[in-house]
Amino acid sequence: MNLPNITGGHWTREPEGPWGRFCIDSRVLQPGDAFVAVKGRSDGHNYVKAAEEAGARFAIVETVQQCGLPQLQVKSCVQAFLDIAHAIRKNFSGPVIGITGSVGKTSTKDCLRTLFGPRTHASHKNFNNALGVPLTLQDLNNDVFDTAIVEMGINAPGEMDVFQACVQPDYAIITNIHATHLEGLGSLDNVATEKAKIAKSAKKVFVHKSFLKYKAIGDLGNKLVTPDEYSLSCNTLTLAGHTFTLPLMSPGMAQNVIIALSCALYLKKDPRELANRLLAFETSDFREKWIQSQNRTYFADCYNASPASMLNSIAFFQAQAASEKQRLYVLGEMRELGQQSHALHSDVGQKLSFRPHDTLCLIGGESILALKNAIQLPPSKTYYFPNTQAAIPVVQAFSGTVYLKGSHSFALEQLIQD
Repeated sequence: MNLPNITGGHWTREPEGPWGRFCIDSRVLQPGDAFVAVKGRSDGHNYVKAAEEAGARFAIVETVQQCGLPQLQVKSCVQAFLDIAHAIRKNFSGPVIGITGSVGKTSTKDCLRTLFGPRTHASHKNFNNALGVPLTLQDLNNDVFDTAIVEMGINAPGEMDVFQACVQPDYAIITNIHATHLEGLGSLDNVATEKAKIAKSAKKVFVHKSFLKYKAIGDLGNKLVTPDEYSLSCNTLTLAGHTFTLPLMSPGMAQNVIIALSCALYLKKDPRELANRLLAFETSDFREKWIQSQNRTYFADCYNASPASMLNSIAFFQAQAASEKQRLYVLGEMRELGQQSHALHSDVGQKLSFRPHDTLCLIGGESILALKNAIQLPPSKTYYFPNTQAAIPVVQAFSGTVYLKGSHSFALEQLIQD
């Protein structure tokens, strides 16, 4: 791999011998890896020396550092990493499936990986940003994998152009269009416009019919594949003439599974094999997870939150926990909603109802209070805290079933302590 040609950079001196993986964190770097000194929450240039001590083969930098490592100097470490990842992707001969959408990207990716089997490479956790995408692509290997699944998450205009150019997916899935990342994208129409850019290189784009109302998606025309007529009764799904048994999940999660199955069936996967593999599907951590402790049962759906996902999740929880006498709802604020935050929180509040003996615990700022004030049938007891740590005593004193949902930044999983 000719890195100067790929990145437009130049060596201080060329490294000797082959290297391993590209790494952006000196703490997990393995001997022989290449260190990419990206600037994020911290400046990777401050850790080039640590990477050298950990055994890095060389470093990719924007500013040459005083150390003994060979260094490839580039204009932008992030762009260089994307360019390297794109070069690796071009050498991969199997189909690459890109996944975007407002919510459900990781769950859809996890489902697809289960359906496609062990020779499938997929994004780790929710590695779906400008660093997660190249971290995923760098491991593509024709000797090991037949298919690749890449999450592509955005929160600002123009990001999908960058990711699409890097990944160039052969097929794309748009899980949905909902009110998320409005702080950067502004409106639902803008969300749809930016998400639809994933389709540029795709032969087909899989999306539910309800989202064709957005012009940018409807305009994809003959690239579009919507799930065939299907029926879902309890946990039995009939899709395209085939029957599948779904694990216990919310209607929103079922939509993710349906779009994943539609993609797999289109790509000629054996329906019987898909049905068997689907039985093993499990969501990632803190996505519709029931957790039993000594004194409490937790329903942890707190990896992230949006208005649509919160309403879907609460409705599912209330149906499943209808017989539970003591229920504690811990709701964290839904962030990155921009100027519409108060209105969207209020709208969610208007659609919620609680039993008199339920308990509600709200965490966040003014927007979560807008949700509280809009509730028509409130519980008898409500708490408010500005942060998650302050809510720990309330949860620890509670015996019963605890519901957890909020934006990722609140880390509501901290409340699961026993």
